[in-house]
Amino acid sequence: TKRYAAAMSRIGVPKDAPLWNDKPTNLPSAPPRFTWLASKEDSPENRAAYMAYLRNNQNLVLPRDTIIFDGNSDGEFLNVQME
Repeated sequence: TKRYAAAMSRIGVPKDAPLWNDKPTNLPSAPPRFTWLASKEDSPENRAAYMAYLRNNQNLVLPRDTIIFDGNSDGEFLNVQME
């Protein structure tokens, strides 16, 4: 959307597809599944575990120098509350 593009432009974060100059030839056909912990999906424990899963190159093979980060520092950002 235009609002999203404007916000990304203001904070200076480019949205580019990663370039894979030396793509490995032995990529797995499907990564192992992530298993959520018993707490809520957006709990600090699940967020930390999922980020660790994404950063593990045995689970996800990404181009060298790719940086994965949790861009949502507000743990309540995705919560929906009914009133």
